[in-house]
Amino acid sequence: DGGLMMCPAELGTAVQAGCRNLVVVVFNDAAMSLIEVKQARRGFAARGMDYAAADFAAVARGFGCAAWRVEEPAALGPAMRAAFA
Repeated sequence: DGGLMMCPAELGTAVQAGCRNLVVVVFNDAAMSLIEVKQARRGFAARGMDYAAADFAAVARGFGCAAWRVEEPAALGPAMRAAFA
């Protein structure tokens, strides 16, 4: 989610370019965890690495993408099948 948070406009670019077979899976923990790990390794306090929960499916739909939000494990399989269909 941190990577997508830094460049959501790429979804719009993909739609404009006509990409029809692109599937993006986002594991959303509302944090930029890899940067936080790097900060910790250098002895720095974690700053600015957590953010308000974002609805990435809604963002994707805003760019014209088909999107599914999965919150329960049982919903993952049907969402993945729909995405790859």
